[in-house]
Formats: sequence, structure tokens, C-alpha cells
Amino acid sequence: MKISCFQPMNRGIPIFFNIDVSVGKNGNNGNSDDVLLVQFLLKKNGELVPGDTPEGAQANEVMKKVPLTGQIDQATIDGITAFQTARRREYPGTIVDGRVSPATHYRYGGHFFTIAAMNGYIRKFAPQVWPRLHDFSDCPAMLKVKIPQIL
Repeated sequence: MKISCFQPMNRGIPIFFNIDVSVGKNGNNGNSDDVLLVQFLLKKNGELVPGDTPEGAQANEVMKKVPLTGQIDQATIDGITAFQTARRREYPGTIVDGRVSPATHYRYGGHFFTIAAMNGYIRKFAPQVWPRLHDFSDCPAMLKVKIPQIL
């Protein structure tokens, strides 16, 4: 887990929490910090982002059920897939593969990396906390320690 900021900077999300290895379906899944970060971002997206359609509300319910274990499981893969599917409704070119890859920039092609988009929604819907994810009361202990270290 690390902070990324690329040039040219994206004003909507100038910095974001990035992962070192892929997480999810057919991912590396070997870094528990990365898995836990993705799980926490999914859970917060499910809680914070309005589910304005029945499909969006359903995606949020799937994301809210992702356990905060740091270990990959089917619920985490389902949460990633739900996030990507919900984004694809707004951004049709979004790849839905159940995997979050480390971002090498803000975007790939014309679309945001999944990890950047997950961060961006939290920044948008919880600006009073962003980027201090450790200030969320339900932030897992491992992230509460790690996040201030990398900020």
C-alpha cells in the first residue's frame, strides 16, 4: 500500500491510496495490507455513495458485506465486481473483471483505474475525512497504523 500522485495531476483526486499487487479474481492477493485496503474502500463506497437506482442500491449492499479480513474471499471478489459493474453504468468502458490492479497512472485508456475510482468516491462523499481514512471509526486497526505512516 502506498500513496500515488501522478503528473499531470488530476484535480479531482490529486493523491490516492494505491496497492502494490493486484487484488481479487486471478490477482496476486499476496499482500494483506493491499487486500485490506481494497476491502475497506469497497465497504466505505457501499456506505457512502448514493445508490440512486435499484442496481446501484444492490451493488452497495454487496459492497457493504465485504469482510475486513485482509484475506481474499468470494465476498471481496463479488464486491469488486459490484463496484465495477455500477461504474460501468456511468462509464461504459469500465472493465468488469473482479480484480483491482495497481494504478500506473490515474487512468488507463479513457477510464480511471478501479483503485483510483474507489478513492475518488470517498474523497467526493466524505471530504471532511479524506485522505485520513484512519479517522473513520470503523477503520481496521492495521490500516489505522499504516495510513498515518504513509501520509
